[in-house]
Amino acid sequence: MVISDSEEDKNKYAGEIDVGKALKGNQFVWIPCKVEEYLKYNWGSTYQNRESDISTEISEKRQIKKYQGFYVGRYEAGTSNANFTNSKNL
Repeated sequence: MVISDSEEDKNKYAGEIDVGKALKGNQFVWIPCKVEEYLKYNWGSTYQNRESDISTEISEKRQIKKYQGFYVGRYEAGTSNANFTNSKNL
């Protein structure tokens, strides 16, 4: 599922298999998974505080357990508008 934070994108690609690039808002993709399947990689982060990384991972796993998945940014996000609408449900 791809969601957008722009009302103009509502139902734009409804019923289609591929979600195009012509959406106006910030887009996020739903990744369904189970806690047992979740593995977080540290790709050479400049952060030195491993304790912070651990608490973030615990928080992420708690959310995955609750919702059976998580969202990731489809492209770089750029606005603070939190008015999400469904654009496509695969």
